[in-house]
Amino acid sequence: MIRSATLDDSQRVAALLTNVFDERVITAAGMRYRRESAPPEDRVESWVAERGGEVVGWAVGGLDAFAPVRTTAFAGLAVHPEHRSEGIGRALWDVLSAHLEEIGARRIVVHSRADTTRRRSSSDVDSGYTPFSTGHSWVLKR
Repeated sequence: MIRSATLDDSQRVAALLTNVFDERVITAAGMRYRRESAPPEDRVESWVAERGGEVVGWAVGGLDAFAPVRTTAFAGLAVHPEHRSEGIGRALWDVLSAHLEEIGARRIVVHSRADTTRRRSSSDVDSGYTPFSTGHSWVLKR
């Protein structure tokens, strides 16, 4: 089930992201701060994927406050390693990309793990975006 994330999800999302990005320190307090401090004009939204009451995926996206134009957005997506290839990432991407399209994003900077870039970029081309750089951050452009 995909649903909008709430502040109450901060602990479970932090645990998921710590599992996915084991080289980073991610805390519930940091997740709460990031959500609470996002300016409304950036239209940042996030979603969680749940299976059996467990958060197994998370997505976030909004307009990039640091970009020179307001049609550049950022996106992040993570799926627990034990739940990959189950359609969770695609379901999260569908909700996330619909939001980004709704807020006028034409260029999306996607933050990802280097080992999942190839899998993600092929599905995003199917969504009408063309990747034009790869690595830990890559760009999709319509």
